Amino acid sequence: DYIENLNSNPFFKTNNLSLVRYVYKDPIYDFIWLGADSDGLFRVDIKNKGSIKDFKVNQFVNDKINKRSISSNFVTSVIRLPNDELWIGTEGGGICKVVKSDTEPEFISFSEKHGLSNNVVKSIMYDDENNLWVAKNVGLNKFNTKEQRFRRFGVSDGLPFEDFWFSSEKLDNGYFLFSGLDGFCYF
Repeated sequence: DYIENLNSNPFFKTNNLSLVRYVYKDPIYDFIWLGADSDGLFRVDIKNKGSIKDFKVNQFVNDKINKRSISSNFVTSVIRLPNDELWIGTEGGGICKVVKSDTEPEFISFSEKHGLSNNVVKSIMYDDENNLWVAKNVGLNKFNTKEQRFRRFGVSDGLPFEDFWFSSEKLDNGYFLFSGLDGFCYF
């Protein structure tokens, strides 16, 4: 056995992958999704399970002309819901629903203009009703994916702080843990 570097893939020959912020193994497809600090979202097809040099890599970046492109090149989170929807969080572009994730992805953006408290997403979790819980640097937002509506939560709603950070986890008992600059929030 030996360790391989994804930068040995021909896709990265002229532009090395760096500052990966999030790694996500897709539960449906043979993909690894990589969220980068400024290089957007990468989809690594691991279907062949051979050498990293043989994996097919696709990169998705913001294109101001294409309204269905990713909303920001700083990707902080990737999550697939039990209903098979794929969602990503970004710093600067809010959240995106990813349609046709297995072929030619299109990104449907939800941002401040849709009710998000701001566009700096730190992490995303989902509850038993497929609502997204979006941790931000300005509070916590619950996004009803069916009605496509946001509800904001802050200190006045009982949160111990509003400046969330990148790490979050859903526990076996259904409770969430969200990290922040002042500790963590558990509910």
